[in-house]
Amino acid sequence: MARQVYGNIADKTGPLSKLVVEAWDSDLDGDDFMGRATTDKAGDYRIEYEGRHWDPAPHEITTWRPDIYIGVLTKTKNGRDVEVARSKVYDNQPLRDDRKINLNVGATGTEGVRVFV
Repeated sequence: MARQVYGNIADKTGPLSKLVVEAWDSDLDGDDFMGRATTDKAGDYRIEYEGRHWDPAPHEITTWRPDIYIGVLTKTKNGRDVEVARSKVYDNQPLRDDRKINLNVGATGTEGVRVFV
């Protein structure tokens, strides 16, 4: 069954639309990409991901759980994606639960990214 990372992206003036949000699993040996979505007019996003390698471990001693964070990206004038904000990492996300992550990009010093019409 697919799980979701969802939430809202805003700054001090309100919701931010047309931003790309990526969900990642934080790992010591390199982070795993989980999916991406674009914020709507209300600043909302929703990313679905499958259990894949986060399913119960094959040796049945432990369960692998993703350590989820999101990155918010915008395009520069030359079309490159640039990360403008990142959430904290939510460790050991239970596979039975969705994860809500709201992010206020103004709180990270990235004001002025509201150029997405």
